Amino acid sequence: MINEELMKRFENQEEVYFENQNEELVFRANPKQGYQAKRKGGEPYYVQIGNKALAEAISEGKLISKVEFENY
Repeated sequence: MINEELMKRFENQEEVYFENQNEELVFRANPKQGYQAKRKGGEPYYVQIGNKALAEAISEGKLISKVEFENY
């Protein structure tokens, strides 16, 4: 089920953080910079909108905080 709060933040062009629990990835969506993914203990890297793990994370809709993204 898609999280309505996540969709609202996308629509409002806000920076938003969310997780793909199955793939153990977190994402940052920034309207000006695109999408970044991060694995546990790793560095953020850019992903394209068609990325399967990104699509799953959007579908999963588990919002996280900026601090959670940074500390992942």
